[in-house]
Amino acid sequence: MIDAGSTGSRIHVYRFNNCGPTPELEHEDFKMTEKKKGGAGLSSYADDPEAAARSLDPLMEVALKSVPKEYQSCSPVAVKATAGLRFLGPETSDKILDAVRNRLETVYPFPVVSKENGGVEIMDGKYEGVYAWITTNYLLGNIGTKERTPTAAVFDLGGGSTQIVFEPTFKSAGGLTEKLAEGDHKFSLDFGGRHFDLYQHSHLGYGLMKAEMPSTELCGGQTRV
Repeated sequence: MIDAGSTGSRIHVYRFNNCGPTPELEHEDFKMTEKKKGGAGLSSYADDPEAAARSLDPLMEVALKSVPKEYQSCSPVAVKATAGLRFLGPETSDKILDAVRNRLETVYPFPVVSKENGGVEIMDGKYEGVYAWITTNYLLGNIGTKERTPTAAVFDLGGGSTQIVFEPTFKSAGGLTEKLAEGDHKFSLDFGGRHFDLYQHSHLGYGLMKAEMPSTELCGGQTRV
């Protein structure tokens, strides 16, 4: 899995044990693109889609070393881009995503998840937050088990956007509704034999890098130390 964020791209190579009722994470290899002036995310290559695709090569080298050769042809790879590409607009971002897919399909042995299943795409902000919520609570042991433990809220501060996700509780409703109202903010999820109704919202433009831009301009273009 490649997380193509605003400040850089990261690869996560996961190994799961699928013998239980829910997958059990056994090992993860991780690497992030090197920082560089002007940014290291795919969006920093707005004028050169091919260079954007090549920027993922060091990450794919990690996958080649981590996944045994006999399993590479059956180990799928996906690329999920976030707010950085959203700000470029569809014409520019589509060229970058097409170049990334073409390079992954022609240079590396891993099957790329199909377009129909969102293999190389800009991820909707609501999924970005919900996936962070699932990951956090899975690693904390709050979900994926039979125990009905309380879940943790997630405040995901990215480079170009911020996501807030939590599971509301209504123990003392005080005459108000005792369930989450319907709307775009509601995300229903079934995981590990449990059902969750989550509140989620993605605040586009409220990421760390976006917040720094006005301050940087006021300081005459000087960046933080």
